[in-house]
Parts: sequence; structure tokens; C-alpha cells
Amino acid sequence: MTETATPVDPASMVTVAIADGGTAAKEIQSDPCFTIEIECEDATRRRYRFEPRQERSGWWRSVDEWTGTSWECHDRESVRSVSLTVDGGTII
Repeated sequence: MTETATPVDPASMVTVAIADGGTAAKEIQSDPCFTIEIECEDATRRRYRFEPRQERSGWWRSVDEWTGTSWECHDRESVRSVSLTVDGGTII
């Protein structure tokens, strides 16, 4: 299941898209975490996770690969800023 965070109210709300087509709005206390999940031509599943850093400003960007039973982190780095745009509209 892939979840996508989309701000509804910049102050405290996000909408989470659920794999079965439903959505749920929930309150958040800080910047939202979000994940982009892809399936490559060779059927490899990979996901890119972005999580706000707790100890300082910026984000953690993690690259995970599906092993068949669980996600395994292959790379993680600190990034200064993240901008997410969908169909020309800024999400984050």
C-alpha cells in the first residue's frame, strides 16, 4: 500500500490517499512524512521516503528496496529542503 501526504490546511492537516481509493484527513503536529513508491521495468519495487529531521532542520531521504518480505534501506542522506509538486500544484 502506498500513502501520499497532501496538505489540506497548511497549519495542521494532511490528506492520505489509501491504496483502495479512499482518503483520510488527519491532523499532524509537524511537517508530514511522505513516500513515493515505484515498480521498475524488472519488477523491482523501490520506495523513496522523506522524513523531517528531529534534531535539526531539513529532511532524511531514504531509498528502500522490497526484498519480497520486507523493505531494506539501501541509502539514506540528509537533504536541506524538499519540494513536492503534482500536476503543477505545490504539495509541500
